Amino acid sequence: MKSIKAIFKQFLTFLDRVLTVVQGNINANIKDYQAWQKNFMRQRLKLAIFIIFVICLDITFVHFFSFLRQGEFNIFYLVTGGSAALCLCICWFFLKTAIGRRYLSIIFLLVFGTMNVLVPTLDLFFADEKFDWFLWTMTFFTIAVLIPVRWKLHAIAQISSLVYYFSLAKMLQIDLFLPDEPLATIVVPLVWLCGISTFSVFLYERLMRSEFEARKKTDLAYQKLSSEKERSEALLLNVLPNAIAQRLKADRQIIADDFAEVTVLFADIVNFTPLSASMSPTELVKLLNQIFSQFDRLAEKHALEKIKTIGDAYMVVGGLPEPISNHVAAIAEMSLDMQDALLKFNQENQRNLNIRIGIHTGSVVAGVIGLKKFAYDLWGDTVNTASRMESYSLPGCIHVTHAVYQTLKDIYLFEERGFVPIKGKGEMQTYFLKQRK
Repeated sequence: MKSIKAIFKQFLTFLDRVLTVVQGNINANIKDYQAWQKNFMRQRLKLAIFIIFVICLDITFVHFFSFLRQGEFNIFYLVTGGSAALCLCICWFFLKTAIGRRYLSIIFLLVFGTMNVLVPTLDLFFADEKFDWFLWTMTFFTIAVLIPVRWKLHAIAQISSLVYYFSLAKMLQIDLFLPDEPLATIVVPLVWLCGISTFSVFLYERLMRSEFEARKKTDLAYQKLSSEKERSEALLLNVLPNAIAQRLKADRQIIADDFAEVTVLFADIVNFTPLSASMSPTELVKLLNQIFSQFDRLAEKHALEKIKTIGDAYMVVGGLPEPISNHVAAIAEMSLDMQDALLKFNQENQRNLNIRIGIHTGSVVAGVIGLKKFAYDLWGDTVNTASRMESYSLPGCIHVTHAVYQTLKDIYLFEERGFVPIKGKGEMQTYFLKQRK
């Protein structure tokens, strides 16, 4: 049962490949029409050679089996079929070579000549058969259907065939027509049929060119749309965390999530107001961009989520939107690296900037609200407390709450600051994070 299914599956695969060739959907990624047409013609030549080769073998076998049944066999049928098969094999061989792929028109004329010149000529001379005009013109349509490109090549091949046979009849005084058959009844339909087959190829070529150009425009439009979509996705991910962006695209309702344990960091540049007064707006923005870009890299390094910047203030959080177990330590590492990054910036730019940092850990609500200009933000007492830690910090210091101290006291060194009156919170015992143990 499995073998039958496998055979059936292979047959379907083969049929799909044949239909792909017949429909002309070959190398759709080729952007140049001439290159596409050349590739299409090569594939169709392979199909035509295969089909004509099978027909030649079929005719030869029919005569051979007729000989077995009736005892009459004309050797010239074998000569005709063998000669045609040999020519087709030569065409197939050259079609596989670089020269053949370059000169497809010559292979086309060889295939055409095999059917419309070689076979009828051998039949005429060796089998002593009258020429079958109907069968000959049908081969015009067959070639036009199998290889419906290069209409000028079809016209040249057909006209050459006609000239060849009428010239041959005149030179050798061969009667190509039946005695009671008027010349006009053969020549007029013959020329008409040749013209129809050539004209059909011409129309097909125009149709394929139009389809190719339309498909090319569609592909370009799709690529442009995909590029714009990727840009929009990138912009959205620059504004929102990936998980929140996906939820927002799927559902435009309010997003609000509770997080029991996160750590919030606020950082602020010391004496920013006097600094801004001494610089042009462009220089000021460039300076902030250099500093905050370095902070963004540190946030990515420590798997933290940047929330926003407000003026010269920078806010980052650990533990959301994807919870992590070491969010407090990650924020502590971030704060120490921020100090090192600012020190390096000062050395490279001959500046004397300093920052205050405040950290607190606790529960928050995070989400996206509003209808326009979406922003992922945090709310809750933890956020307010972290902001207060930054406000009451000292230049160059990392000010943390007792909750942060309790979590990190075994792996970091702290300096106890004592109880500090915090606006809206009363007196709080706070510490300065100094360095790693």
